[in-house]
Amino acid sequence: MVRIVDRQVETSPLPLYRSHPSYATSHNDSDNNIRKGSYTAMASNKKIVDEVPGWIRVFEDGTVDRTWTGTPEMEPLLKPVSPHEEFINGVAVRDQIIDPKTGLAVRIYVPGNEEQCPDQS
Repeated sequence: MVRIVDRQVETSPLPLYRSHPSYATSHNDSDNNIRKGSYTAMASNKKIVDEVPGWIRVFEDGTVDRTWTGTPEMEPLLKPVSPHEEFINGVAVRDQIIDPKTGLAVRIYVPGNEEQCPDQS
């Protein structure tokens, strides 16, 4: 999954949370309180408008908390990967700017050879 955030390309192992309501929590006041002590103190008095539990919280003022509080086994999948031309595990990663004025960019994953590509037939 590729998305543009603050003019930077980010990747995610999960679909965008807004496209999957099953990831959202209810929005009543009792659920909008910070439930885990690991979140920052500045976030403790902000109202949550959307959330991927254990990963992302979007607040009413537009700020986003990406503090990982889920299982440690999943954390490596959430760390950003820099673009690289060498093939690592059969894939090179390139970032391509589409519109320099707006900063619109895409991330392209290039397979190492045709044998690693899915069957196109």
